[in-house]
Amino acid sequence: WLPWLRKLTGDEPVDLRDDLLWVYRYWNNRYPQRAEGYVLTALVWDKHKGDQARARQLLTLGLEKGAEPRDLLTWYLSQFE
Repeated sequence: WLPWLRKLTGDEPVDLRDDLLWVYRYWNNRYPQRAEGYVLTALVWDKHKGDQARARQLLTLGLEKGAEPRDLLTWYLSQFE
C-alpha cells in the first residue's frame, strides 16, 4: 500500500526494499519476541542491500530481546560466520 499512497500523494517513489524494511521494523517493534521478523529483516539487509554487518546486528538484537524460536536466530547468525 505504500507505493499506492505515494502515487496518490505525489511523493517520490522509493526502493521497494526500503518499504519492506519499514514494514518489518514496525512488525519487530510490535512483536519483539518473534524471531521471524528479525530473520526477514536480516535477509533483506543481507541479500538485497548487501549489508551483512547490519543483518548480523539485527539477529543479535533478536537474541538479546529473547525472541523465539532462538534456534532460528542462531542458525541464521551462523550463516554469516
